[in-house]
Amino acid sequence: MHVIKQFIALLKAHYAPFLKPGSVILALLIVGQIVQLSFPYVQGKIIDNLADDASLSSLLWLGVLMAVLYLVMNVIGYIRETYEIDHFDMKLRRHINSDALRRLFAFSLGQHVNEHSGLRLSIVNKGTEALASLANAIIYSVIPFFVQVILATLALTIMNPLLGGVVT
Repeated sequence: MHVIKQFIALLKAHYAPFLKPGSVILALLIVGQIVQLSFPYVQGKIIDNLADDASLSSLLWLGVLMAVLYLVMNVIGYIRETYEIDHFDMKLRRHINSDALRRLFAFSLGQHVNEHSGLRLSIVNKGTEALASLANAIIYSVIPFFVQVILATLALTIMNPLLGGVVT
């Protein structure tokens, strides 16, 4: 349990400056997932209108809605990716590398002379890469997966409470 507390404290220390960019990325991700989840609904409406021999104008409006949703999804994705690159990816690596360098400079001269510097450099490089990889995995894999599952379950519950209850 003590190791987990140390790990969480380490994560807080390294990732605390990135709480605001992470929140913006999460908000853009949620909006993008909502738009993406609306595609099957609109496609279902198009199929229903085709089966019911609906007017051409209603089909045209649904087609325009699909095109607008596609455009909005791509614009949100572009904004999110640009924001991630500008405010998260590069700054995170710089922050982690600066912290590692600060810690290396904190060692005494005797520690640098007595210990193998190549081994220390290898350990520092592996640690910084692991921290950056962890952040990337969380931002690009874990959070999008959970957001998609939660929103899909919520959408199912709104559309059909019985089906939503079965999924949860």
